[in-house]
Amino acid sequence: MMHFFSQLIIFLAQEAFRQLDDELFIEAKAQGYQSDRKSSRTVTFLFGTVTFHRRRMKNAAGDIYYPLDKFLGIRKGSRYSSLVLRNVAELGSMMVYRHVAKAIDCLTSWSMSHQNVQQLVVQTGTLIQARSTREERYDGVVEKKKVPFLYLEGDGVQIHGQKKQSLEIHRFQVCEGKQKDGQRSTLIHPYFISDLNRQKAQREMMHYLQANYDLTDTVVVSNSDGGSGYEKAVFDELALGCLRHEHFRDRYHVQRKIKERLYFAPQLQPKMQEVLLKERSRKLWRVDQLKGKQYLLVVSPDKPDLHLFEKYGVAGSARSKDYDSFLHSLTDDMRVRFKIVLNPVISKKQDGKQRGRVVPYLSEEDQLTFLLERSEKNGFLLNTEDFFITERSFEVLKKNRQKNLRLSKVTYEGVLTIKDATIFRKTLTAGFGKKKAYGFGMMTVIPGV
Repeated sequence: MMHFFSQLIIFLAQEAFRQLDDELFIEAKAQGYQSDRKSSRTVTFLFGTVTFHRRRMKNAAGDIYYPLDKFLGIRKGSRYSSLVLRNVAELGSMMVYRHVAKAIDCLTSWSMSHQNVQQLVVQTGTLIQARSTREERYDGVVEKKKVPFLYLEGDGVQIHGQKKQSLEIHRFQVCEGKQKDGQRSTLIHPYFISDLNRQKAQREMMHYLQANYDLTDTVVVSNSDGGSGYEKAVFDELALGCLRHEHFRDRYHVQRKIKERLYFAPQLQPKMQEVLLKERSRKLWRVDQLKGKQYLLVVSPDKPDLHLFEKYGVAGSARSKDYDSFLHSLTDDMRVRFKIVLNPVISKKQDGKQRGRVVPYLSEEDQLTFLLERSEKNGFLLNTEDFFITERSFEVLKKNRQKNLRLSKVTYEGVLTIKDATIFRKTLTAGFGKKKAYGFGMMTVIPGV
């Protein structure tokens, strides 16, 4: 029964190809081509092996092509359709070649040796290498787009072969976000690049980004599994010139790495996952001096362990208070006294370089303007006569086996007016400015002005 229907489908395919060839011949003739001969060709499709005749067309300039081959997408010299190549290569990445050959023999009307399976896997990899599959290409210089966010991903897909025939396809993807399309989400302006050579794929993605985007005011968010060739440094290079680059590993890749590295101790895997995947919060901190004594101030979403603080301070001196009730008491148009320590810097462009050089503001006027220009977007307003600088210095941070880090440190105090209480509460809990990990960016306020 299977043989009967297979032969019927092959017969119908031959008739369809014959009619297609007649129609394509008329179109080619209208373009100045003439048929100089007919020749037969045998191609294996998923439904069976078909032998058919088609015309060869030639024009006055000597250009030659087969319209039916072009229409069917059959490559010169290939005995298999593109769909057969793809499916056999996919199966070859998941099982040994003998099993692939057995599956083909059981499920189709034609057969293939395991040696042919191996050849097709290699042939498919060669085609990918030659064409460097891309969703689209760009030509010349286009007007560069400015977007608030770009999302980058990269990974490698291993096609497991036998002996030395394994291949790895390297893939990079960029998009501007996602949007709802009914019940589904679709990427906004996605662009994909893949190649058997990772460096070529990375270089092509860099060229695309530089040709199509102005990253000056763009936050680039990247994600990878952290494998060889997909470290943060690779994405730092792709994001050259952007406003800020944030790189992370998603939960799936973290969990997979934990299972791979702790395969010998499965009982430890859940505990490690709990520790690493637990949401980490950033704490704000600052050291203040009052009446000759130093006090460490910390803002944290969780109540801290006071015994740990006292281990490095004075026993019995640590105190903790709930911040929420105070935050909710703040309202629009309220005037409060404030204090904040910031690291006022600017990124200056360098000739011939994508990344700017970060330099500190040194004059008092520039340092005052630095805070004034950032006040409104952080939920408050300032008058120039209502705030001042109480301390200007450089903080020297010493790191083991590394060059000392010298940071500009400016302490501001004064009176501000709350413009947007919601944004201002976030400023008090999340801080603003650079170098928060080193004690900068924490604002404290006292009502009752």
